[in-house]
Amino acid sequence: MAVSDMVSWVIGRGPAALAHLDYNVTEHCNLTCVGCDHDSPAAPPRMVDVETFRKDLVAFKSASRVRELRILGGEPLLHSRLVELLQIARSVGVADKIVVFTNGVLLGRAPDGFFDAVDALYISKYPGVVVGLPRAELVRKSRKHNFKLSILNCDTFVERLIDTEITDKARVARIYQTCTIAKNCHTLHEGRFYKCSVAPFFARRLTKLGQAVPQDIATDSIAIHGDGGDAARVQAYLKDTTPLAACRWCLGSTGQEMPNSQARLRPLQRRGDDINPPRFRRARRYAARLTAGVRRALR
Repeated sequence: MAVSDMVSWVIGRGPAALAHLDYNVTEHCNLTCVGCDHDSPAAPPRMVDVETFRKDLVAFKSASRVRELRILGGEPLLHSRLVELLQIARSVGVADKIVVFTNGVLLGRAPDGFFDAVDALYISKYPGVVVGLPRAELVRKSRKHNFKLSILNCDTFVERLIDTEITDKARVARIYQTCTIAKNCHTLHEGRFYKCSVAPFFARRLTKLGQAVPQDIATDSIAIHGDGGDAARVQAYLKDTTPLAACRWCLGSTGQEMPNSQARLRPLQRRGDDINPPRFRRARRYAARLTAGVRRALR
């Protein structure tokens, strides 16, 4: 099935409405998951500016209605003004629902205003990582503040990011055409709209690897301010079957699954004694073997 056939639109609200829109309010994280496809463990601390966030949502609202605005990162609860961002999203009215994806470690510090501001809270539960509130307390808060609660067990990651460029155009096309991220994870980032949530961070990653950033990476997204963000242009971009430049350094949905593990602990991680070092050392060795296999296949 082609990506153009998979684009998820909700009919009946203007020209078309996008089912999901991601916004990374932070790029860094308080965990160090091996295989993170946002490369957040290597990212320097960075939070979106409040006014930038507001302007981006206002601009995109003129291009498309959104069923669900998904706030994530990095780890969104690291943003010092997260509640204000959620309130802005509500006031702009770009989406029917506002949801937050979090690893849950910092939920014990979240004020009531945070829980009041969300329609749904999705907690990614990683092996050995302690969520900041007990399940019973989370259920109580979901009832009190009237939001949907989902706790997702994330025992494995799909290996996506690779360090060597794929030069086989046919293979790149297959990766793009079968990629579920290109279908479900459209992203707004620094005034640009990406059909893929991984793509905004590729220039940073390639620079970190000491590789030249390709010129065609600019075509991986479209501007949403000014005349760039009209509805017709957004729809045309999403239906375009040309692989992204980022696809040449990504396995998309074709990568192998590997056990989730933490490369190391950061200060915000709680109860380090709950981490099982031997299991994570095995997971890291397994991830290293997978990476080596991919590199051999690309030679």
